[in-house]
Amino acid sequence: MYAHQILSKYDELKKAEKGNRQQQKVHKYVAACEQVMTPVHEAVVSLHPARVWDDLRPQFYATFWSLTMYDLAVPHAAYEREVNKLKAQIKAIEENPEIPLNKKKKEKERCTALQEKLQEEEKKQLEHVQRVLHRLKLEKDNWLLAKSTKNETITKFLQLCLFPRCIFSSIDAVYCARFVELVHQQKTPNFCTLLCYDRVFSAIIYTCGQLHGERVSPLRALPLLHAGDGDPLAQRPCNL
Repeated sequence: MYAHQILSKYDELKKAEKGNRQQQKVHKYVAACEQVMTPVHEAVVSLHPARVWDDLRPQFYATFWSLTMYDLAVPHAAYEREVNKLKAQIKAIEENPEIPLNKKKKEKERCTALQEKLQEEEKKQLEHVQRVLHRLKLEKDNWLLAKSTKNETITKFLQLCLFPRCIFSSIDAVYCARFVELVHQQKTPNFCTLLCYDRVFSAIIYTCGQLHGERVSPLRALPLLHAGDGDPLAQRPCNL
């Protein structure tokens, strides 16, 4: 719902103030997010006791619950796989002598149109993800206040955000894993990554039922998300 409102407001701002440079588009997107989400930030305050907001900002809470995997990552491999399938179909059509020429032309045009549509869709999602990540980079310094302790901050994040969402579905569990990775990569102040991992494993992986375990299994890979370059997790940029 909020994503649609943000995109509508974004389109409205683009039409009102013309400018096609990428930086201008990003600024307009951020402005659209602020206009749509500010009332939401104010509304969520009543959902939990006042002490919750001593550590988590309403902005952080609303951001976590309003985003999806579409906002955080582009499935490049899936797009490439489907495009390659269409290329293989075109090749098969060209090499099949039994297909009449007029039908060959129609089928090749259909496959080519689908291929171009997928590539354009991938491009649009990539631009969208870049805008979202820029917005989050601007917000992250004000996400977590940690007026009590980092342990309390992580507890509230897990209880009010991560745990409730990751058991909705497998894609929500993947989203939660990606969100934690992003918070770590953004060097978000007052977020203790190792403490978050430890609490996730002890509270979910080893104690939840089989159904929930299957749904949150993507979270098992959290520490591996940072291991690609061979650096120990403790040496990666985050608040440990």
